[in-house]
Amino acid sequence: MPTKKLSVDKKVRILDQEHYDFLLDHRTLERWAGFTMKKRTIMFHRQFTDKRIAVTSLRRLYLRNRVRCKKVRQEKVMPAQTRQNFVQKSRSLVEDIENAKREGRLIIYIDEILFSKRSIKLRDWSKKNSNLTVDQEDVYVGFRSVIAGMTEEHGIGLIKIHEQACTGEDFRDYLIQLRGKVGKRPVSLFTDNATIHKKPCVKE
Repeated sequence: MPTKKLSVDKKVRILDQEHYDFLLDHRTLERWAGFTMKKRTIMFHRQFTDKRIAVTSLRRLYLRNRVRCKKVRQEKVMPAQTRQNFVQKSRSLVEDIENAKREGRLIIYIDEILFSKRSIKLRDWSKKNSNLTVDQEDVYVGFRSVIAGMTEEHGIGLIKIHEQACTGEDFRDYLIQLRGKVGKRPVSLFTDNATIHKKPCVKE
């Protein structure tokens, strides 16, 4: 009996090429993202009920085929219709930019950024068994918000710094100052859909 059982166990553990292909397939690895090695062996047995693989064997298989434990990238998956609309809007936007260039307009790209004491780097190079220490007063600058614009022709342009979050009125004042800076040349603005960009005072 023991001899017969041993032969059955060996047969159960003999994997064919299709099993290796399944284990190493990119789609399988994606579906199993976040699973422990033990969980992966269970999932394999559910897929192939007459086969089993040990945790150590699976690990060796991974290492032998250069499958390493790496950081998982997270991405937002768009539904097909949403992606199609996105592509159409992107193409329309590129056409608008090309039309603006043909008309001789100055295209200005504008955005905002926020700074606080949390904006400093929390990790940096230091010697073994030691950590860098800085005086908080040396790096703490309080809260700042910045509106900045740049062009392909002249690079970074007008910059305005505020000690609080930018409002629609701040953005309106920025545009007024920007118009005075560029003169009478026709301008096209490229911005995102931030709320302050769509305030009535800004549209006016």
